[in-house]
Amino acid sequence: MLKKGFMLVELLLATVLLGIIVATAGIYGKYIGVMNTEIDRAAIVSMAKLGSGMEYLVQKMQHTDNKQVLDSDGKGVTFVVIYAGGKRTARIYFDRANNQMLYDYNIGDDKSAKVFLTDIIDVMFIKERIATGEERLAIEIEAAHKPYPVKLRTSVIGRNRAIPQWRIN
Repeated sequence: MLKKGFMLVELLLATVLLGIIVATAGIYGKYIGVMNTEIDRAAIVSMAKLGSGMEYLVQKMQHTDNKQVLDSDGKGVTFVVIYAGGKRTARIYFDRANNQMLYDYNIGDDKSAKVFLTDIIDVMFIKERIATGEERLAIEIEAAHKPYPVKLRTSVIGRNRAIPQWRIN
């Protein structure tokens, strides 16, 4: 004679297995939530650091004569700084050996360049033409971050005068 339905043992076993699955899913969900919170917090810190470095880079170039000379590989830019009535040639570039961005305040003196960003993966300086016929300097910087790298891009538009009024796109 065939019985329809479940026996008490089968129901208890199914309930225990369901409880184990629900508990495992709950623990996993909490672990993923904590892990994502830590990753997001670290990503915000990395982006803030990279953004500060990008702002520093743009501020240093605000007093330029607007004739930036890009390196052939796009990893650096040389420009003449006009500040407090004087002129000097400065350079911002990527040091591949140490993964750093460096600012050489005056390439004519014997002082070493200043490090202003570390843990950099890649940098690209690009001259772009925009619709009005002006050229703008675009800057892309990618920084190391776990589990994925962070990347920022900005461009600077200026007028062809000694001290341009630049804005950041």
